[in-house]
Amino acid sequence: MGTDQLVVATVVALLGAALWEGLRPVNVPRQANFEGIDDPAAARAYDWLSRLPHFSLVRQLMAWAVAARRPESPLVDVGCGPGYFTAKLARAFPDHGVIGVDLSEEMTRTAAANLSARGLGRVRFIQGDARELPFGDGSVGFLVSTLSLHHWADPVAAFTEFHRVLRPGGQVLVVDVRRDCPRLFYWLFALDRQILTPHALRVANEPIASALASYSLGELRAILRQTPFDEGRVGALTALSLTWARKG
Repeated sequence: MGTDQLVVATVVALLGAALWEGLRPVNVPRQANFEGIDDPAAARAYDWLSRLPHFSLVRQLMAWAVAARRPESPLVDVGCGPGYFTAKLARAFPDHGVIGVDLSEEMTRTAAANLSARGLGRVRFIQGDARELPFGDGSVGFLVSTLSLHHWADPVAAFTEFHRVLRPGGQVLVVDVRRDCPRLFYWLFALDRQILTPHALRVANEPIASALASYSLGELRAILRQTPFDEGRVGALTALSLTWARKG
């Protein structure tokens, strides 16, 4: 084998090894994260991040997933953050009532301002805990949450609360990062942290901290089994987990 062939073979072998390592699922203990974003600087940073293309892609995937399930009104976005997915729901379902809920008062103020500026002042935003939602029994048609689950202190209690407020036949769809995603995504998270993440979130080791605080698919299935839902399933989409359930 000549020198050039040896170099090519070495490069191919190294790339193959990197690809193999990158596709392996991560197996690390969960590291709990903070609940809510009350610091104004962190809220502004998250608002800015939420406008980037990869967040927009997640929102579009979620919108398709919600539409495929034919949601009933009202639609509630739990952990709504700065409200961009809530806005997408309001535009996709103009005849539905749409409500955003977030633990952080700072985020609900940001979300209300964002949607008012976009002519969607009809959407309501309420400060509230996923474990104690401000809705009556059986009063909600569809619950959705994006990239918030890893912040919840007690996901079993949250899903139990979702079951309470949903009417019979109502559904919940929760999408989050998953800790057991391929290692390649952790490399991308690290790159994101260095290049895109504002200082107010970088000091909290975001987005890696959120990935480490998230749940594996097996953990999510175990959580769902502890809730009152009789019908539900957990699936994956690359680095994301999708947890769906329907109230009987």
